[in-house]
Amino acid sequence: MPDMTRPNLEIYCALMMEIRHRSDAVSKLRKSDRERLPDFVRVECLILQVRKILELVALGSMTVNEAAYKNACESFHKHSHADRILRDLERINPDFYPKPAKQERATAEEVNHHLVFASEADDSFLRKSDFCKVYEKCGGLLHAQNPFGSARDYGYYEKSVGIWMRKIESLLSTHTMRLMNDDNLYLIHMNASDGNPHGYVLSPNTGI
Repeated sequence: MPDMTRPNLEIYCALMMEIRHRSDAVSKLRKSDRERLPDFVRVECLILQVRKILELVALGSMTVNEAAYKNACESFHKHSHADRILRDLERINPDFYPKPAKQERATAEEVNHHLVFASEADDSFLRKSDFCKVYEKCGGLLHAQNPFGSARDYGYYEKSVGIWMRKIESLLSTHTMRLMNDDNLYLIHMNASDGNPHGYVLSPNTGI
């Protein structure tokens, strides 16, 4: 029987790989396809990818908190709206949000590496307080333009995509997660040496 108290890191890493594919699509749409599509179509395609990436971040957090989330939300398998998932996760596990980290070689002989964490005041990564704001901004561009509404500033959205993606990549490149009632730390590398995302379980006694 699988240990249901441990997160399914295989599923989580699969979601991280999808995020990488969508990030690559954003890079291509911002460069090589600039002249192949009308600007408004291309920018809307960019925004769609950003919104889906945010949904994958939320679903990843739901995945690693599966046991608690399933107990609290009976229809959890139908959930897809990112900011609602985050609100539920906040209630279940206030420390659910990925925490960006840098893994550096330690000077102590008994420890191979240590993790340096970014602070919530650091705006180089997508903070939890920014997540829903970006998600809603993306959602505002995914419906047909009402001819009687305000004109859309596609230049603003295109510029913002670059900023948002840098923040998302800074958040996810190397990050950790914590679960409720679990002393372990879960470390995720988005780009391991084999080119794939990998997850590791770090116990309190692990010398990394």
